[in-house]
Amino acid sequence: MYKDFILLSSPFHFKMEPHPLHIPEIIEMLASSLTRKDLVICLTVSKTFHDTLIRLVWRSIDIKSHRLQQRKRLPAGEVLQRHKHLIGELQFSGYFPKEFMSLRGCKSLRIVRYLVRGRSTLDIKRLRSFVDLVRAHKNTIQEVEYEWDIGESSELSDQDLWGVLVMCPNLNILTIHNKQIRGEDIDAFFRVCKKLRCLVLRTIIFLQPPTDLLDQDNDVLLSRIRTLELSNVIVVDPHPHSSMYYLGMLIRKCPNIRTLTYETDCLQSIHSQEQMSHDFIKAAFLQDPWTLPHLQNLILRRVPFSDIEMAAVLRRMTQLKRLQAPYCEFGPLCLQELLRDRGLQDSKDLNDEGTKEPRRFCDMLEVLEFNQYAVESRGMTQAILSSCPQLTSLYASKITMTEIIDGAEWVSTELTELIIDLEYDLDTQEREGVKAERETEEALAQQRMVYNQLGKLKRLKTLYLTGSGDDGKRTVDLRLIAGLDKMAGLKNLRHVEFRGDFHQQIQAEDARWIVNNWPMLEYLNGNMNKDPSRLHLLSEIFDANEILYDISSSPFHVGF
Repeated sequence: MYKDFILLSSPFHFKMEPHPLHIPEIIEMLASSLTRKDLVICLTVSKTFHDTLIRLVWRSIDIKSHRLQQRKRLPAGEVLQRHKHLIGELQFSGYFPKEFMSLRGCKSLRIVRYLVRGRSTLDIKRLRSFVDLVRAHKNTIQEVEYEWDIGESSELSDQDLWGVLVMCPNLNILTIHNKQIRGEDIDAFFRVCKKLRCLVLRTIIFLQPPTDLLDQDNDVLLSRIRTLELSNVIVVDPHPHSSMYYLGMLIRKCPNIRTLTYETDCLQSIHSQEQMSHDFIKAAFLQDPWTLPHLQNLILRRVPFSDIEMAAVLRRMTQLKRLQAPYCEFGPLCLQELLRDRGLQDSKDLNDEGTKEPRRFCDMLEVLEFNQYAVESRGMTQAILSSCPQLTSLYASKITMTEIIDGAEWVSTELTELIIDLEYDLDTQEREGVKAERETEEALAQQRMVYNQLGKLKRLKTLYLTGSGDDGKRTVDLRLIAGLDKMAGLKNLRHVEFRGDFHQQIQAEDARWIVNNWPMLEYLNGNMNKDPSRLHLLSEIFDANEILYDISSSPFHVGF
């Protein structure tokens, strides 16, 4: 009877404590790394395991398989009915069994996803069943994701769908894919949007311009929205404005937005992209009055902003934690905005002496991504690394070893992801008429200075040294003789890439040092050595330590 307890003794007392595997909190911690299949098996371990894990097994049901064998694994009949109150999420992905579509009384149901492509004779029936499912659980539903083939949606009436969503008092998150929104549905659509804290629109066509967005006096104000994503959203026949102008005006109707993601169609010509970007910037960011005082995360994908345009946007913002703009030419003007002191914003910015603290974007910024090929971005990476102490992720442009050596100390010691094009630009010398790169003591000392900066990034998990990995690049030598040992403190490093650099001469002692000092390393990507025999020895070392590596991009690659 004492097998479930541990006896703790001392000179003064005896105490019975439960076994760790009979404590629900510990069981939950163990379960966090298990698959659904493993969780089901663990239900039979003990009653405590069953009572603790049963709700995790039923928390999310993904109904997606067309294969008969996998369909049989789905819960059904009495088992489904007995546990339906535990279901928190239902996701239909191309498979819509009636038994699940007709579920009622799922008291914990918070999330419903309806994802389908293609056309069949039962589409309308399925849509109606989905609407009925949401209606039956309207008081518990908090998130809905909905996808319909964009070529078929014009045949269906969406009034029931919008009507049901309006009736959900706790609905906070709505994601819609591949949908046409007709003129008669626009008002109903915006009534739903007024309830939301998060709205995601992906590949959406407004068949009629939402003209109410242009009226400053109407009641289309989406004041609850904190997160907004607009990806490939267009407005048909927007004359005299453009689609991008309407989307910019939609953003202005969200005064409390914190996170904005905007993406355009990559198939547009360069001229069309630039014009669309100009219309978007003008409508969303450059009109008076400024309506986005809380915006702090700005993600702009496939939007070609110039340095002038991006700086104009940053100039109006008052907060900035995340800026991801891979097509933006982040240049001197943007850097100036990053470093500019914005002064006192509110009472929270007072220090203990009652004086104001500086408010600079570089002191707030956590994630930054910009165009690595932009000409005006040269020199920006070194300036950022020496100015942004809160930065955790940086996807930036070229930085040379000389810039690092001559530049200020890096302060971005919180980085976990660093993707840069670190260029080897140290002097080369002529020998016997052939340009030869001679590793002088001075050159090696200079590389060690670069490694000193990299060695400060002790939280780093991902490190790309050659940006996108274009062929013909040369980066820092990954060898002990060049100062690799300065990175001994990077114990969290998991992923290292140096694709396109065919100058590496990693030796066996370097590889052994890597496996011994980077215990979390999982993946190396890049040519490690031109010599096939040495490369074979390196592969044996990494194979023995279960470290994956990819050298297929190298012109010197020899298969083993």
